Amino acid sequence: MSSHVPSKRAKTTPPTSPSTLEHDKENLIKSWKAMGGAVHALWNGNEHDVSKWQGVEVGETSNGQRRIVCVIWKRQNLKSHLPLELFALSELIFLDLADNDLQGQIPSEIGNLSSLRFLNLSSNKLTGSIVDSIGDLKNLTDLYLASNRFTGSIPASLGRLFHLSELNLANNALSGEAPSSLADLNSLTELWLQGNQLSGNQPIGPLRDTEARKYVEALHRRSNFRYVEIGIAVTLKRQMQSQSSTRSLPPLFTFLSQNNDMTDCIFSFLDPMYCCVKDRLALLKISAALKKSEKWLRQKHGDDVAKWNGISVKGGRVVKVSWPNQGFATKIPPEFGDLTGLSELDLSNGGLTGDIPKSLKNLKALTKLDLSKNKLTGDMHSLRPLRNLKKLNALYLVSNLYSVEDVPPVLYKRGRLQDFFAKL
Repeated sequence: MSSHVPSKRAKTTPPTSPSTLEHDKENLIKSWKAMGGAVHALWNGNEHDVSKWQGVEVGETSNGQRRIVCVIWKRQNLKSHLPLELFALSELIFLDLADNDLQGQIPSEIGNLSSLRFLNLSSNKLTGSIVDSIGDLKNLTDLYLASNRFTGSIPASLGRLFHLSELNLANNALSGEAPSSLADLNSLTELWLQGNQLSGNQPIGPLRDTEARKYVEALHRRSNFRYVEIGIAVTLKRQMQSQSSTRSLPPLFTFLSQNNDMTDCIFSFLDPMYCCVKDRLALLKISAALKKSEKWLRQKHGDDVAKWNGISVKGGRVVKVSWPNQGFATKIPPEFGDLTGLSELDLSNGGLTGDIPKSLKNLKALTKLDLSKNKLTGDMHSLRPLRNLKKLNALYLVSNLYSVEDVPPVLYKRGRLQDFFAKL
């Protein structure tokens, strides 16, 4: 076991025993000043009322005391090391110091925050190993340590955080195998490990279908995770329970092998009609941009995208959107360009205005596009986003506000489309 030399820490006065709100205030001021904050900015014009200080909330504990329970100092340009006084706030429930310039190691004293449920230290410059004492935070439900400079292995002590629902260790320099103790986290539904140097083939937790849906949705929404394209899937190299042979997963994702080497990890199965979350989120954004409600989109079918209004799904991707005669009366949302598996798009007679968004150039699988009977404007150049769609063989532009001289409003077949786009 290699010897460990702790990094130099700026001298700090011993933290005040946090038995009253006044002691909490003293420790909070010392913490803020130690991280380079100006006291007047902390007070926020209310020196004597701590509940109105910058990012601070006061609550009542189980024994009736008023104590500091929440500190949110995100993007405050805080620097230096994490001060010990911060970890004397023993009733703290929520601590968010993300997106600052904090450096050095996490002190082992962090384990004193026994009431803590949410901890976010992401996007700083913290170094060293992830301390074992984080495993003492038995009430923790959310742990975010992403985008720092942590090294070493993932501590097995994290397997003691039985209430943990979200764990984000992405984009550090962690190495070795993910500890098998993570499989004990039965409450875990969201996990980010990409962007490290992990290896091995440890199974990471049982994720049932409903949990997996939430899991991958969070990955797409809250990280820079990149989905595996349709037709590429992880092959199980271990025999699954009740399976007699190795089989391929539906189009899924390599949530552990992104920039790691964990291709043998065990993944949960998703049902064959499950639509990838990237497409589902795009549809939700599109319907909102078109001023349509989720009720209009979902049609009482919850997360079953294949049964949503005008949607067809194949192989886990949205392949057809048919929304004619909907009276949108707005511009075409650029999020349509995120539906990269789309082969047919019908937005005819929808009152759509403006230009065709440049993002439609991403729809490489598109074969049919019907934008007829709208109020689209522009000249031939406004159609340039479509010229690289090599599979497009049907384009309807009739009854828009294009100049007939510039954009002939007729149906083009592939040969005529090629001739037309050659002019753009």
